[in-house]
Amino acid sequence: MPNQPEVTPNADEDALALLCAAAVNGDSAALAALMSALRDPIYGLALRMLMHPQDADDDTLKTRCAS
Repeated sequence: MPNQPEVTPNADEDALALLCAAAVNGDSAALAALMSALRDPIYGLALRMLMHPQDADDDTLKTRCAS
């Protein structure tokens, strides 16, 4: 992934914005990195909303598959 920021679960907004822009322009590696960076926050939100770990896990996976 040349010229793309390293992303961790605690990535800053600028790095996520760069990855998002690259993903919108068709960069599949950027999309994969973006989804990896956001996996835990997506799961946390789903868990708070659904209050069931298996349902939250299922919806997190559905979010990844829909991207």
